[in-house]
Amino acid sequence: MCYRDVACVKHSCGHESPVSDKRVDCGSNKCRYSSRHNPACPNCTSTCTQWLRPARTTVTSRSDAPCSSCR
Repeated sequence: MCYRDVACVKHSCGHESPVSDKRVDCGSNKCRYSSRHNPACPNCTSTCTQWLRPARTTVTSRSDAPCSSCR
């Protein structure tokens, strides 16, 4: 199944803030979110995955400042 990859900055307070978000394509023709899925799939709701996997969060940078909620 496809999923979202969320890049975050980790603040000195320990909280993370998202900075970018992209969809990662699973390449399956049985996933409605995949680029390989047939848009005219006749029985899509009963034969294909209808949801994304949970988002994956990746810390891509760190900040010496606290997040906006902790300031």
